[in-house]
Amino acid sequence: PLHLLFNARRFVLYLATGVFHSLVVTVIPLFALYADEQLNATRSAGNTSYAILVIVVNLKISLVTQYWTWANFLSVAVSIGIFWAWEIVLGVWQDMAPDNVFETQRLMVDGLYWLTIVVGTAIALWGDYLFHVAVRAFWPNPIHRAQEF
Repeated sequence: PLHLLFNARRFVLYLATGVFHSLVVTVIPLFALYADEQLNATRSAGNTSYAILVIVVNLKISLVTQYWTWANFLSVAVSIGIFWAWEIVLGVWQDMAPDNVFETQRLMVDGLYWLTIVVGTAIALWGDYLFHVAVRAFWPNPIHRAQEF
């Protein structure tokens, strides 16, 4: 079978999933953080969108991965960890514009920021998770059957 693993139908499915993820990653932080007058709304929504994007991409890769080793886990954890470390460093070392100084640190102590990240990530990946559960339950391939043993 020449096009068993990647065909036009699967390509359209991946494309639609990507559009849905991008809408969730963009729209949820905009609606959640523009209501908070304490924060610089555009920068806060951008930071939150990028945080959700990093987590969604890493967890999407984790959902698709069939064979897990310590290296897989380490690469996902380091990828997310490097993002947070870079956010803290970049938050301290900026061009010292009065409205942007320590914006990242102000975000990290705001509960709405963390709630937006959790909710945005959950909404973005909920459909992918349900799809993988349905495939494993109703249309398992030989790899899924072997993993059950």
